[in-house]
Amino acid sequence: MGGYGVWPMRDYASIILRELHLACSERP
Repeated sequence: MGGYGVWPMRDYASIILRELHLACSERP
C-alpha cells in the first residue's frame, strides 16, 4: 500500500517538469 502513492507522485512530477520546460521554451 505504501508504493501506491509513488506512481501518482511520479506522474505529477513528470507533468511539472514538462510544464517547466514549456515555460522556459516560451521565454525569450
